[in-house]
Amino acid sequence: MPTETGLRETLRWTTQDVHDRLHENPSFLALMDGTLSLADYAALMQRLYGFYAAVDVAIRKALPASAWCGFDYAPRAPLLSDDVASLHPDLALAPARDIRCTAVAGIVRPDTVLGVLYVVEGAMLGGARLDRAAARILPTSSPRGRMFWAWCRSEGKQRWPRFLALMQAHPLSPTDQTRLAQNAQATFLALEGWLEPLNVKTCEPEEALS
Repeated sequence: MPTETGLRETLRWTTQDVHDRLHENPSFLALMDGTLSLADYAALMQRLYGFYAAVDVAIRKALPASAWCGFDYAPRAPLLSDDVASLHPDLALAPARDIRCTAVAGIVRPDTVLGVLYVVEGAMLGGARLDRAAARILPTSSPRGRMFWAWCRSEGKQRWPRFLALMQAHPLSPTDQTRLAQNAQATFLALEGWLEPLNVKTCEPEEALS
């Protein structure tokens, strides 16, 4: 069985470059410094919906419930769907516009899902900071429009230790550990690529759906 510290260091080292680039993503930087427009914020939330809608379905299929120590994956897409609909009711998620990140869906399998979970569960810790940033740019104090970030802030600190316990409970050979780290890196890269269209130009919400 791997030591938690050693495996986490392997994961951190393997994913460091792409993780750092995501921290420097123009949309996230603009959100943090309060310069992201509401239209671009809606486009960002729509894009994140497309990523997590694919991740949610794939993880649910990949997790063998009887062997995962009671770990319960919580879907993110419903919260993001509500946020997008509240920001632009006319852009409520219709099936024709339900675009999903097929690249990440192809990464998630029973033998790779731990690496994917390392990314999506860990992302909640950064999401807590984005909740405060989103609250500053939204026109009301209501959590509508930032329900996903608010959930990250309220639940992230509880969910992350549960994921680490899950990871520690599974015997992993050195080869397994390497594969887990590579799949975590692939998940980060899929998110980076999925957000890339938002970096090309300022998007109106309608454009973010195409």
